[in-house]
Amino acid sequence: MYLFLRRSLLSLNLIQNLTLTLILSLFFTSSLKAEENFETPENLNQVSSPELILSQSLDQKVAQELAPPPTPENKSEIKPEVKPVTQPDIVIDGVQLDSSYQSDNFNLKIFSLEPSVTFRLANGNKLSLKAGVINLRDQAFFRDVNIYPIRLGWEGNVDKFALKAGTTFYTYDRLRSDLGFDAGFNVALLPNLFFGGTIERTPMKYAPSTLEIPGITNYTAYGPSLFWAIDPDTSLFGFISFININDGNAGSISLTKLKRNLGQFFIAANVVTTSYAKDSAPFIFTPQDFFIYNGEVGWQGDLAQGINFKAQVNLGEQRLKGEWTNAFYYEMQLTAKISEAIDAFINYNFGKFDQTTYFRQAAGTSDLYSRSLITAQIRLRF
Repeated sequence: MYLFLRRSLLSLNLIQNLTLTLILSLFFTSSLKAEENFETPENLNQVSSPELILSQSLDQKVAQELAPPPTPENKSEIKPEVKPVTQPDIVIDGVQLDSSYQSDNFNLKIFSLEPSVTFRLANGNKLSLKAGVINLRDQAFFRDVNIYPIRLGWEGNVDKFALKAGTTFYTYDRLRSDLGFDAGFNVALLPNLFFGGTIERTPMKYAPSTLEIPGITNYTAYGPSLFWAIDPDTSLFGFISFININDGNAGSISLTKLKRNLGQFFIAANVVTTSYAKDSAPFIFTPQDFFIYNGEVGWQGDLAQGINFKAQVNLGEQRLKGEWTNAFYYEMQLTAKISEAIDAFINYNFGKFDQTTYFRQAAGTSDLYSRSLITAQIRLRF
């Protein structure tokens, strides 16, 4: 019975992971728009580039001015040397350190520490290498598990498409190894309308139990996303993710978010739906009908030069097998620009859900479920 409450963490983490996908997608979209308006240095390598021709002309003019005056006997033979503009084949683009700590009111704890390095190629594409450790511990009736993922990634642009892909090799301290992969794309259909899609295969890194039953449980999730900047202060984002679990079950999760900025304040409405072909409880939380809606109110602004603070509160309800209960969530984030090349952030969020008859019948308890998560990142750009 107690195991089932552990399994309920799966759904909440799936929603949390997909919410992170939303944030990354928005960031990815913003990065794409920025790239469209930014002249990359790599373009200077193209011989047909006007900037290169101009650069070579300036180099030649400087060389002519700095060269010693020729002697009469070799005046016609001396010519200034022009050095071509070259770029290294590969350079370090940035170093990043990601960490997180998650706990719930049933003592399950998840800790991760994952450093990564990104390399920029001469053609503008990027390669990345990410490693680290994920520790799952203190789940009743299950031994702790350490996961050691190593991910090799690539990202670049093909015509108007921003692409990314990666493969991850998972090793464990006491379980057999596993392999995962991920890929995604983003394209501007209109200046303010972006369409994307992702696919990912990954182990269920939510608790020792989700890895051991039926044995290295993993899932594949794939689906489209859409971001529409309705006006400078209003946006609509949505995605649907279709999920196939290697125990034979399949389902989907969708999220829709309508957000409006009001100066430094913002409001939003969120809707999440989850549906699976069969309910695998008490092993995995895969309800056939799960629905969440909430309203979001927040503020974001600068506390001082280089220090930004964000706070938000979400209030709403969830429905499971026809029964409605309350859902509560809040989040705070502090971002600091340490220098021109270094920035960092720390984020804390907390969520609490009332247990329903569905949980009480399976777990024999009417306790509330609550979960807190701290994430932090330090990024160094070269």
